Amino acid sequence: MSHPRINIVGAGLAGLSCAYYLEQAGFQPLIYERDGRIGGRIQTDLFQGFLLDRGFQVVLNNYPEFKTLFSPSSLRLKSIPSGARIYWNKEWFLLDNPLKHLSLSQLKNAPFIQQGDWWALAKGAWRAFQSPPNESTETFLRECGLSDAFIHAFWRPFFGGVFLELPLQTQAKTFIQLAKYFATGLACLPEQGMQAIPADLARRLKRTKIFTAQTVQAINHRSLILTSGEEALTDATVIATSGLQASHLIKDVSAPRYETVTCLYFTVRTNVYPFSPYLHLNGSGEGPINNVLFNHLIQPSYAPVGHGLVSVSVVDPEWQSHAQLTQQVTHQLCEWFELSEKEWRHLKTYRILQALPEQTRSPLFAHQYLWNADQQLYVCGETVEEPSINGALYSGRQVAQKIAAHFRNE
Repeated sequence: MSHPRINIVGAGLAGLSCAYYLEQAGFQPLIYERDGRIGGRIQTDLFQGFLLDRGFQVVLNNYPEFKTLFSPSSLRLKSIPSGARIYWNKEWFLLDNPLKHLSLSQLKNAPFIQQGDWWALAKGAWRAFQSPPNESTETFLRECGLSDAFIHAFWRPFFGGVFLELPLQTQAKTFIQLAKYFATGLACLPEQGMQAIPADLARRLKRTKIFTAQTVQAINHRSLILTSGEEALTDATVIATSGLQASHLIKDVSAPRYETVTCLYFTVRTNVYPFSPYLHLNGSGEGPINNVLFNHLIQPSYAPVGHGLVSVSVVDPEWQSHAQLTQQVTHQLCEWFELSEKEWRHLKTYRILQALPEQTRSPLFAHQYLWNADQQLYVCGETVEEPSINGALYSGRQVAQKIAAHFRNE
């Protein structure tokens, strides 16, 4: 077959990655995206001169798939310092990444770190090296011997913000992999916001056609049915959507459960307080805020000159549904940074209901890229790999390689 018709449903990173690698193999895929723009969950809005990512997101510069596809210089990446400032007993404590900036005085002065915690971390690293554990992250940390205080002050708010669930029921093997990336790499923001990542990849697609605001309603044996009533013939179809959308397109597949998050953005004058570029964590567990970042200190392009941009993440579902959430968050910011309420101007709030599939078990299709050989129906993205930038890019490449191999062998 000289020109097989390959249709990709979804223009998030998984779908774009798949299209990119299909192009490298000589194909000309089509992408159908139901949203008005590409990017999937990775979106950035320009609002009153501020760049607002839809939910607090970062990219780790040591993701293998990311390093293969993107140049840090083209995205103009800048990194968040490796570590965190932790609010504990009404004080701030700086905890640097010990693999990068080991400071014995800082470790000694952090009251939530017990004498045996660093030995417990070494024990945990050895356990992870020996064989991937099957328990939850919480169970793994406790079985390693970490103290309650250390788990509560650092590990819960940090990885609770990553997994969007504070009980840390995410699989320990997922935690271990991400912990390695955080420990050895840097969390970064692109100059033009997180959406610069899918935009950069889309710009490199030369033979792919992307149709936005086009929803695929059903997949037949050799065609896609759009909500407009149009029919698109297909020789191979790739579902590169969320698990929820995939469950609507594939028969007898249940939708995954999702974690939610609420992200609030504020602006504050840059000359009123010596703000820090570190990620700020709620080590006390009190109040709605889980973590805070002053984005403008990482990327000045995120805010107009003279204005700071403050990203606040609320992970606890009970706080997310609080009637006066913005007021409560503002009150907590005032307490943390000793500024009056008039200094914090609320910009926008994003309530993201399907922010991340829960990761207490393996993904929906767990590495099963070819779902139906007769239909040549493939899946990539969060339905087959961990829901991360690296997982999306990796799964897209895997599917593209399988499709290319199939048509080469015909």
